[in-house]
Amino acid sequence: MTHAIDTGTGSSTPWIMIETLDPALEPTVVSTGEDEKDFIALSRVVQRAINSARLGATVTAADVCRRILAARDRREPVDAVFGHGRARRILHARPVFGPQQHVHGVQYWFGPIDQDPPPRHRATGVVWDLPTELVHMTIDCTRMAGIPDAKFLPVLPLAMFWHNAERFDHHEEVYHLLYESGPKAKLRTTGTVRNHAQRCEMHWQATVRTRKDSQAHGAWGLLEDLTSMKSRPPRATLEQTAFRDYLRANGAYLGVIRVPDGSIVRWLTDPPPWIDCTRAPHEVFAPEDRARLAKATAPDDGVVRAINHNNDYTPTRIVLTPYRGCRNNQLAIGRFYRADSTTDRGLRRA
Repeated sequence: MTHAIDTGTGSSTPWIMIETLDPALEPTVVSTGEDEKDFIALSRVVQRAINSARLGATVTAADVCRRILAARDRREPVDAVFGHGRARRILHARPVFGPQQHVHGVQYWFGPIDQDPPPRHRATGVVWDLPTELVHMTIDCTRMAGIPDAKFLPVLPLAMFWHNAERFDHHEEVYHLLYESGPKAKLRTTGTVRNHAQRCEMHWQATVRTRKDSQAHGAWGLLEDLTSMKSRPPRATLEQTAFRDYLRANGAYLGVIRVPDGSIVRWLTDPPPWIDCTRAPHEVFAPEDRARLAKATAPDDGVVRAINHNNDYTPTRIVLTPYRGCRNNQLAIGRFYRADSTTDRGLRRA
């Protein structure tokens, strides 16, 4: 897929992205070019384009929408011509794939037949599996972040999935959606992601719908790189940058812990190097230690056994402090230290 930056050539008509995250629901528009859109009905956007092109009554929104959705149903590109004479318009519809080649979205361009469409922005699908608390990805997700193919991991825990985010201000909304919302809940949000290859910052949009059906128990997501020369992604604040540098210089490791199940959902610093943080959340701590951690109430501290890269356990001290302002006290901040032995004091609420 090509980058989202406008080269100044071709048509000014943008590519439009629709999400197809739940087959039981009508697809909606979530971006036009580099502009965010908030779940707008596809038929409404198509009808507006038909009216603007003055195609007349011979072309209906239903006809165009049917061809766009054929790219989802066939899982292949679709091209079609509408109208007559100088008013003719050409449709290009391209599926956006997630894991296992399911179609999470469709990018389409509906413009004059004598013009070339601009480059498409990069996009890919991801799946959140609630029972395992793992994110399933495509290799395009790695490529969008400028990470070499050799480092691609098809499955990651949520904490490591977020690790490439330079700035994201809506963690609590995402946690609530993934862990507490029922089927049919949705969220569209944006964040700043660093590009490892080009050493620059990108503006990504994430669109998520929760699902509980024969295909998914968790959520399907659609990631888009909406970076453009016209707008810059919000950068980490001076306070955030200084905080990270201070912690890194002092060898401190902080993470957000979801208390009800004792799992790490976000690293606020680099992950502790002695812990294998690519494991599923239920594998990071020894089962009985995770059970004790799930019963703890911040503030608290104690020692747990954390999985290391040799498939063994390393004694790790965790100091819990409250996550201020979090609804229902579901989250806590944990500071991680290597412990000398598991004989150190355990969590008080064990």
